[in-house]
Amino acid sequence: MSKLRSILKTSRKQKKSSSKEESSLSHNTKVSKAAKIKESLEELINLNDNDDKSQSAEHCVDDNSNSNDSVLNIDQDNDDGQLNDITDTKQYSSGASPSQDDTEAAWHDAHDQSVSIDIHKNSRTKKLQEQHNEAAVSGIEYTKRLRKFQHKVAQDDKNELYKWAFTPDDAHSDEEHKDNMLMSLLKTNTQISSSQSYSLPKKVLDFTRLSHVNAGEPHGSVVSATSFHPTNNLMLSGGLDKKLKLFNVNHSKSIRVQSIHCKDLPIYSASFIQGGKQVILSGARKHFYYYDLVKNDLMKVSHIFGKHDEKDLKKLVTSPMSPYFAFLGRTDPKCVMVMSAQTKQLLFNLNISSGKLQDAAFCGNYIFSVDTSGCIQQFDIRTRTAVSTVADSGSYNSTCVSVSKSGNYLATGSYSGIVNLYDLGQSGILEESHKPLKSIRNLTTAVNLVEFNHNDELLAIGSKWTKNGIKLVHVDSLTVFENFPSFKNNVKYPFSCGFSQNSEFLSIGNDEGNNYLFSLKHY
Repeated sequence: MSKLRSILKTSRKQKKSSSKEESSLSHNTKVSKAAKIKESLEELINLNDNDDKSQSAEHCVDDNSNSNDSVLNIDQDNDDGQLNDITDTKQYSSGASPSQDDTEAAWHDAHDQSVSIDIHKNSRTKKLQEQHNEAAVSGIEYTKRLRKFQHKVAQDDKNELYKWAFTPDDAHSDEEHKDNMLMSLLKTNTQISSSQSYSLPKKVLDFTRLSHVNAGEPHGSVVSATSFHPTNNLMLSGGLDKKLKLFNVNHSKSIRVQSIHCKDLPIYSASFIQGGKQVILSGARKHFYYYDLVKNDLMKVSHIFGKHDEKDLKKLVTSPMSPYFAFLGRTDPKCVMVMSAQTKQLLFNLNISSGKLQDAAFCGNYIFSVDTSGCIQQFDIRTRTAVSTVADSGSYNSTCVSVSKSGNYLATGSYSGIVNLYDLGQSGILEESHKPLKSIRNLTTAVNLVEFNHNDELLAIGSKWTKNGIKLVHVDSLTVFENFPSFKNNVKYPFSCGFSQNSEFLSIGNDEGNNYLFSLKHY
């Protein structure tokens, strides 16, 4: 036991002595390392001081210039001699910050110079070409051009992608620039509006076919009446199924506002009167109806006072803003019965000189009529007399007539399919010397539709006796649009049509009870 204790004591003493030697060695190595670091830092400080002195000598302009100091903060633990933190607190004055070009790259790839990149092969890299058909560039040159291109995009295109990279000062300077431009513009007489013409282009019409106005609820008969409200996109649709429907027309889906059933009147004609406050409905009966949109009330007029023998009122002539409307007599085929839009009573009759009445149209204080003899008569409502009688050129049986909203043009359709377009001039009187501006021969059957748009740029002509028998005429150039209707836009047999109040929409009623709707993009 005594020998064992002595062996343990000697082993403990050897361990203590070896640990002391290791601690002394580690301490010595730490001190030597700290000494070396201190010496290297002192050399760096001396070098920085020399650089500052040389820079101050070169850039010294006056005695009050501030020198840039570089300070190295060193925290060293006295126990272990380790370096804890080094902070560069060099301060740059305004205008003396280091530029991106002066900053050297932290790392260079030796292979960049040997790499060759073909910038002509890929369309995405062709924008980096500085010369036409430039092919291969080195890796270093490719890097420079790519950096230059990205910098240009970020500077020039201040879009949402790079918006975060610009300071509020940039936005402020842009506002000041806009203000300066506005002030300079107001100080001159420079033309602000563009000289570009905004008239309707000819030959090709830009249009889109939309969903049917009465999609899901078509008429059970032909659509005999189609008309738009004079001040908004409210459209009426009437048919021989005795139904009148009102729709709010828009691009996405037209909404039915009202539906009226006239149990004893197949509707041949329907139109807005009194500025769009009322709708007149008539047919092959002696009575007619009018619907008040404001009161939501349908009223029946049993007959025309003073014309008890007139039993067919299917031909209705209206002007939305006029205080009159008219019926064309069938019992007395030479009589135009002018009615009061307010009282719905007969005011007076206008009698044509020859033939049988086919159609008539209001134009301010005048009424134009056409008859089976091919004559156009113009009546003055104020004097109730005929102002002029002119033979419709090349027509032996005129079937319909229409006057433009401005009163500058008159169009007539004939049984042979010819449509004549006349210029009424400033006087608004159709003289015998007037010849048609154009005789349009694109239809070959009897014409039943002639309709001008709101600004006299378009004229719709059609025949219900021909499938797809509708055309649009460019009035200024006197030409027919080539692409309307296209083979994809078959409108079947057109019985009625109408333009909206600003010509944004064109609706065509056909024999299947549908109201086709087209959006005219120019408007």
